[in-house]
Amino acid sequence: MFFMKTMLKFSFSYLATWMMVAVVTGFFGAAFVYGLRKGILLLHTVLFSYVSPYAGPVIGGLLMVFLFRKMTEESLGMGTDVYIHSINKKWGDFDIRLPFVKLFATISTIGFNGSGGLVGPSLLIGSSFSNTMLKTTRLKRFFKKENARTFSICGAAAALGALFEIPISGGILAVEILNPVSIFYDDLFPAIMASTSGYIYMVEIFGVEPLFNLPDYDFQIYDITGILLTSIAGGILGLFFVVGFQGMQRYFKKRKFVRLENFIPLMGSVFTVLTALVFGEGVLSNASIQELLLHDNTLLKGIKLLIGKGIATIFTVALGNSGGVIGPALFMGAALGNIMSHFFDIIPCALAAAGISAATASISNIPIAAIVMMLEIFGDQYITPAVIGGVVGFLIGRPRVVYDYLR
Repeated sequence: MFFMKTMLKFSFSYLATWMMVAVVTGFFGAAFVYGLRKGILLLHTVLFSYVSPYAGPVIGGLLMVFLFRKMTEESLGMGTDVYIHSINKKWGDFDIRLPFVKLFATISTIGFNGSGGLVGPSLLIGSSFSNTMLKTTRLKRFFKKENARTFSICGAAAALGALFEIPISGGILAVEILNPVSIFYDDLFPAIMASTSGYIYMVEIFGVEPLFNLPDYDFQIYDITGILLTSIAGGILGLFFVVGFQGMQRYFKKRKFVRLENFIPLMGSVFTVLTALVFGEGVLSNASIQELLLHDNTLLKGIKLLIGKGIATIFTVALGNSGGVIGPALFMGAALGNIMSHFFDIIPCALAAAGISAATASISNIPIAAIVMMLEIFGDQYITPAVIGGVVGFLIGRPRVVYDYLR
């Protein structure tokens, strides 16, 4: 009886504590993501009324070199590496300036048409702001070191839940990405509560619409060939992307670039513009995903978007501008599905579900999060391509991972 009472008391205390944390981190995670989206939209709609879209990445690169880099080095690049390192090695401790610098650095990079995603920056912004709350208020005295680490993870999960409106996979991704070999339940359950809270705030308070509008899909057994081949292609695509990303980073870390180190993000921006001039303006943003999911583009256009997006993202993010790689993985997976729809009598969004799941799992080694994310974004009718894509992509991409601290 005493044991039962003790367990009930512990369970109630655990649940009450992390529900309160979810409520707090969920609100701020949603608020930061909402500000991130609005800031990017503002730059897109206002600035490009006066400036060519091709000039945008260079402006963003100049800001990274002369403004954000001087504030904090951790604002450069994906943000995911900093998140992984701080959570795994520093008990979730971050520079208190980081969430605000990373927010505006990401708005500048993506808003000025740089090729990158918002997942990595959102992870870092949400987790670092949660840690800042602990350090600048009296909340810290109520949390042990290991619980303060989980508090930071909850901030990351809340931001992801709000970003893609994925209440479950936001929490899974925030935890799985820390250690692809295993998932810690002590982190997972609070993270899922926080991502669900962020999702609720984003939908109910900020009133954000769903990311995509997709047709119904009825899986047929003869679709399996197209789905499997798309999944294999997505896994290989992700592996090539990681090799290119790492190779670009290593090349620009050579001794001959030491004197130019501060200007590498600007060089990346210039290369991004040149890539867009070759492959088309569509590679500069993720705005074409909806079209890729619903409509058959010409085969040549699909190939150009796929290759161009990968190259542009490597130039933008690997060379230090602020952006993530999971957003571009969605784009490339959608482009791959669109390409494969020319060879199979299957709607593009069904093949895209396999391509996106495979590319995401291959690049980031997060198969569970990739599968559940596809189910939450696309719907459970796409479960077969999502599962096959996630498993196959992970098995192909498992030898390599894009994040420095997991290599």
